[in-house]
Amino acid sequence: MSTAATDEAAVRELHRGFIDANKVGDVAFLKAHMVPGDKLIWDNLNKSVYIGLDHICRLWEYLRYVSGGVPAQVEVWDEQVHVVGDLAWVHAMMRFQADFGPVGKVDMPSRETEIWQRIDGEWKMVHFHCSIHEPEGAEGGL
Repeated sequence: MSTAATDEAAVRELHRGFIDANKVGDVAFLKAHMVPGDKLIWDNLNKSVYIGLDHICRLWEYLRYVSGGVPAQVEVWDEQVHVVGDLAWVHAMMRFQADFGPVGKVDMPSRETEIWQRIDGEWKMVHFHCSIHEPEGAEGGL
């Protein structure tokens, strides 16, 4: 397998691990695979921006608590993985469903982008963006 194919497979595996971690609020996954400190920028589906690893970990810990530990349902499709040198990005369509107790229930079709950077030989997520997708949207006015 070529280096490009090996890198793509590694990023795809991290992406799938990230989706699984998202279902249960697996903060250990975040700590192992996100860029440390305040370098992570996270545009979340809840329309908030999280700066730094600790910030998003606090959210996941809180949501895991209010959900009573009940896993979210996450369906992902149309995954695309691209690698150029030490930078990779993943784009996918997603449906996220969860019951966060007093915070409310969530059932959102969305689109997500992950940016991964190879740092000291390891792929780390440096940016995440997720926003609501409207399948019947205007398609840019076309």
